[in-house]
Amino acid sequence: MIRPTPARWFEVLAARTDASLLLEALAATGAVELQARATDPLPDEWTRLGPGLAEFAALNARYAHDWPQQTVAPSHCPEPPAQALTRGLQALHEWSGRCDSSIRRLQDLQQQRVEVERWSGALRWWRPPTELMPAELALGGGVLGIALMSRRQSVASAAPTPALERPIDLAGTEELLIWLAPRAVIAESMAASASAHEWVLPAPAWLPASWEALDDAAAWQLQAIASEERRLRDAIAAHGAELAVAQVLADLDRLRWVVQHVRGLQANGVLVSVHGWTSAPDGKVLSAAISDSGTRALLHFPAHPEGADPPLLLRNPAWIRPFELFSRAFGVPGRDEADPTAVVAVAAPLLFGYMFGDIGQGAVIACVGYWLRKRTPLGRLLLAGGLASMLFGWVFGSIFAVEGWVDPLWLHPLSHPLAVLKLPLIAGVGLMLCGLALNLLSAWWRRQWREWCLRDAAVLLCYLGLLGLTIRAEAQYLVVAGLTTALMAPLLLERSGMAMAASIGGLVEHTLQLLINTLSFARVGAFALAHAGLSSAVVLLADSADQGWVQALVLLLGNLLILTLEALVVSIQTTRLLLFEFFTRFLTASGRVFKPLPPPPSATPAALRISP
Repeated sequence: MIRPTPARWFEVLAARTDASLLLEALAATGAVELQARATDPLPDEWTRLGPGLAEFAALNARYAHDWPQQTVAPSHCPEPPAQALTRGLQALHEWSGRCDSSIRRLQDLQQQRVEVERWSGALRWWRPPTELMPAELALGGGVLGIALMSRRQSVASAAPTPALERPIDLAGTEELLIWLAPRAVIAESMAASASAHEWVLPAPAWLPASWEALDDAAAWQLQAIASEERRLRDAIAAHGAELAVAQVLADLDRLRWVVQHVRGLQANGVLVSVHGWTSAPDGKVLSAAISDSGTRALLHFPAHPEGADPPLLLRNPAWIRPFELFSRAFGVPGRDEADPTAVVAVAAPLLFGYMFGDIGQGAVIACVGYWLRKRTPLGRLLLAGGLASMLFGWVFGSIFAVEGWVDPLWLHPLSHPLAVLKLPLIAGVGLMLCGLALNLLSAWWRRQWREWCLRDAAVLLCYLGLLGLTIRAEAQYLVVAGLTTALMAPLLLERSGMAMAASIGGLVEHTLQLLINTLSFARVGAFALAHAGLSSAVVLLADSADQGWVQALVLLLGNLLILTLEALVVSIQTTRLLLFEFFTRFLTASGRVFKPLPPPPSATPAALRISP
């Protein structure tokens, strides 16, 4: 759990025609990273797919919204990639030839729907008095006509002045104008707007003989449009089913996925070799995936090639795994470095909870984290932080910013500020010592414990001695022992007098860094006091109100302010203390990240997917 584990090397030998099935099955596990060599390019039958896949991309850009939307698995019967691509493109071209006219008609119907909605909405908003504008005139009878246009229609505004112009406000939708003008003026505006990429809509033929029948006429028109759309879509779906377009798309998506994500394969006339790294702890996951895919293949796990750099995996229990987010933000620990996730899983919630100690507010954060736990890794971090906040809320005796509803297990922060500041400093010392211990453990794994004892031990002795001087004068002997170790190390390791000065300089620098890092933890107590002070201000403001409902409202708004403001600030401070004060003591993040092959476009049973 503490030491990162290198990924396991695997090799698969399969029939060449099964290459796509094999790659899809391996990627579906989420536990495979392929290792490609520059000398192993993709076989010719894959590299020649470029023009065909570009043609497929063009078809996809044009018809993606009209293709069948159901998801199906790629064909289970492998065939040569070029043959599959040719067959798929032929089917798509035949489908497009049959459906092009229907698709264009659907686009026309969509435009008609928009025009009906524009006209019906505009006329519902504006019903002119009959004595000023009879219904027959509104329908465009005689010399005058009626038109609808964009309010920002610049070309129409330069045309001859209409007989009547009224702006239409449709509550946040398009800004429109209704025109009552001679038909010649409307025709002139339509011609001008077409060249300016704007629009003018003359009165449509479906407008009724009276304003009272407008709603029924618009509804009937929309119903007719919807009926024709259903008929056309049914025809398009029938052509898609006849030509198995969904299956073709799945097959072509798999070909495109292989070309995009696979960088090298070893192949001869009949066989293909796939090799790389796996995060699966045993071979059962890969074996089951290959077997279920129907691939003709042999899987084995030899030693990795000499000189290969395996990616490293963090093996932590499920409750610790969300806190890997901190380690991965700094980088993956090297093979001989300690993984600090277990320490972070304890330290991060405690730091967060100490700065945000409140039972009620912590419960809100915990509930939010519980709701988000399956949606984002941050949810589990919020859940742990919320529970820790509830714990320290009990320690400080605070519920929704109010002190006095429960007796504190320890003290009220504002009553004993020095004690609140002192405890995080003690915790900071413990965390720094933990980092130095992890550094010693890494040196032991690298078989450099002797160098650690002669060099880093001096820093530890001086650090403990300077801290001990605040308690007992005898701690000065630890400082002397640290200085002696720093002077002796260059003589024993390098036998150089110049190295002695460098060793003393390094000792002073690293010791001061440790002390500064430790003092940084005083901000934990400062934020705890700030939280208590802001809570106290909210309570005082609520108490100054005369009515009970006003007091409740002030408490509610104050707690919302604290939750939104301080939760963000406290999260940032917790992250900063761990990454820049704790991790820098021992972590160099020299490991290589495991990058699994992206999942294929087809659906794969969830049972095959594992966490690396």
